[in-house]
Amino acid sequence: MKGSLKITLIYLACGLLWIFLTDRFLRDVLDDDSPLSWFQTYKGVFFVAFTALLLFCLVNWFYKQLAGKVSKLEEINAALEDSEKRYSDLFRLSPLPLWVYDCATLRFLAVNDAATTQYGYSREEFLDKTIIDIRPKEELPKLIETMETSKAEGQFVFRGIFKHIKKNGEIVTVEIRSNEIMYRGMKAKVVLVNDITDRMNYTSAIEKQNERLREIAHMQSHVVRAPLATLMGFVQLLEDVTVSEEEKHQINKNILQSAKELDDVIKEISGKTQIVG
Repeated sequence: MKGSLKITLIYLACGLLWIFLTDRFLRDVLDDDSPLSWFQTYKGVFFVAFTALLLFCLVNWFYKQLAGKVSKLEEINAALEDSEKRYSDLFRLSPLPLWVYDCATLRFLAVNDAATTQYGYSREEFLDKTIIDIRPKEELPKLIETMETSKAEGQFVFRGIFKHIKKNGEIVTVEIRSNEIMYRGMKAKVVLVNDITDRMNYTSAIEKQNERLREIAHMQSHVVRAPLATLMGFVQLLEDVTVSEEEKHQINKNILQSAKELDDVIKEISGKTQIVG
């Protein structure tokens, strides 16, 4: 309102000043002080006053429209700032490690608190590294191959299992999920990291346990039966009345040998059972 009124008053003052000065000059030059010349002056004054009123209305309308758009822009900016803050809080306070890295340089652009806690690096140390720096050397060929494949296939979402190395040198197995995004004008990827080391170790232990159980089952069904069948055969021979004393002596030795073999097998099975338990 003040701005439109100021513009209108300036226009009105300039217009009236121009009319009075030019008309006064013409009357002095032409020596014409007739009512007609004054009528021309009054007509000019009316025109300037009327157009000043129109100008005031137009400028005032323009200011209202501009104020409405500015208000909407302020609301949009406030909503964007609020949304950015909420997403920033979600990123920073996520219980799982999260980071953003530059697709061109592979350098970390942002990391959350969980990442610094789990990996042992400070935020500044992270931002001074690339994603290559947190991987064991033997893992690099897999990383390069995965990145080339992902780029060739145009994958925007990726999921995979890798090895990472912490600041203290500990190597962990992690499952990562990444999405391609634009971050501060740069093509980047946001990565969610889930440490599955314990799960993988547990799975490996279960697989080893199952393998031992299979070995035990095999020994029980095959290895144990061989000396047992031998013992049963020798016992049947002893029942034969035609067997001489010397042969019985030999059979007893064989029975003892088979019993020892059976005892060894049972001890081995017992040992494997204790490992499984």
